Amino acid sequence: MILTFVVTSGLVFVRSDPELALRFDAHNSQALERVAMALAVKGTPGSARMAERLAVRSLLESPMSGEGASALGFARSILTPARDESSTFKYSAQITRRDVETQMWLVEHYVALGDIAKALETYDHIFRISDEYRAKLLPILLQASAQPQVAHAIAAVLASNPPWKAEFFGGLLGAFPGAENFNLLVNAMRFSRTDPDDRNRVSLAMAQLVEHGRPDFAFALYRRFTGNVSSSAIRNPRFDQAGGLTPFEWSLSENDSLSAQPGVNDANAPVLLLINRGGQSGDFARQLLVLRAGTYRLAFTTGNITGSVTERPKIELRCNSDTRTLTSTALPASPALGGIRSIIPFTVPSSCPAQWLSIVAGNQIDRQSNNPWVTDIAVDASSPSARR
Repeated sequence: MILTFVVTSGLVFVRSDPELALRFDAHNSQALERVAMALAVKGTPGSARMAERLAVRSLLESPMSGEGASALGFARSILTPARDESSTFKYSAQITRRDVETQMWLVEHYVALGDIAKALETYDHIFRISDEYRAKLLPILLQASAQPQVAHAIAAVLASNPPWKAEFFGGLLGAFPGAENFNLLVNAMRFSRTDPDDRNRVSLAMAQLVEHGRPDFAFALYRRFTGNVSSSAIRNPRFDQAGGLTPFEWSLSENDSLSAQPGVNDANAPVLLLINRGGQSGDFARQLLVLRAGTYRLAFTTGNITGSVTERPKIELRCNSDTRTLTSTALPASPALGGIRSIIPFTVPSSCPAQWLSIVAGNQIDRQSNNPWVTDIAVDASSPSARR
């Protein structure tokens, strides 16, 4: 009975009160390692000496005590600062990778050695085992990502698809470590085309790159993610495909007053219906293009267009960087059946690397009574420079 009481008491108190557990069982390795660690982290020479003795006892009782090895390393690093205790901590890490204190010591050790790859590998272990430390350390990692050398090392870790990838991406949007590093890190992440959350992340990443003046990076990311390497300047010209991966696919207005809805015309052909229920202004639809400098032809088919020139919807092309208008044309009056094909020439200057193509509501006073539509939008190069 006495033996049973001692064993049971040691198990009960080893976590809640390890010092009390030692009173019942002086050979309890778990209690020894926990008391040793508590003393070691106090950081004083006196507590470090006591921690060293208890940690050694813990390892004698249980050579596979990871926390005991970690406590021994901390204690000796206080008592003999010049001594290299890395082997002790590495031994602890080999036994268990769930000891955060050991992992933190190793991070500082690898950073001091300039071994960024090993430091980030250890960060990855910490992020996987401790929500608390991940929340504390993630901002530090995000700040460090502004350094190209660190960004490349982080990208290597992200390529392994760690479980904290989404959390890191969310922080990256706010930290934005420069367009080059941001592009590197986002491209390292394994986003899934079929995951709606990942599609939204890629869309947000592309918008950030465009906003920071690198539509070329954004478009390359779009092509890699979607696998769409078509030479066509317009994605989904007939509005008959699923998509919506903005900004390089159509962004359609969906509010109660102004709505752009894929549908069919009277000939049952796919079109975009332009519905203005309250005389509202704004964009029905828009898509970002990346046309080279040169001259082009914008072509489109419209139908069921009525009203004065100012009341009709317009099709516009503007520079993304400074909103210069490259062309702005009211959709021509068109019959409901068959429609009318229009061709508009325009020029893209060299200072305009990306362009917004928009279908804009006209200046209507009253509610629109018909359902105007547009389809088959195309942009073709008409100069050699634009065809390159």
